[in-house]
Amino acid sequence: MSESTKRALRPAQVAAKLGVSVPTIWRYTRQNPQFPKPSKLSERVTVFDESEIDAFLTSRRAA
Repeated sequence: MSESTKRALRPAQVAAKLGVSVPTIWRYTRQNPQFPKPSKLSERVTVFDESEIDAFLTSRRAA
């Protein structure tokens, strides 16, 4: 996937995609080393790379 087609997801979007709450997303970032790390776009805007979230879901389903 090229840089121009990457999709950034906000934490609430990631939570909806995984079927968990937003606090659970933050807990995953602290406690699960396989969970994708977020990127800060600005002081108040944090996003996750959708392709990394999809890869995490795929690996979790395979386990």
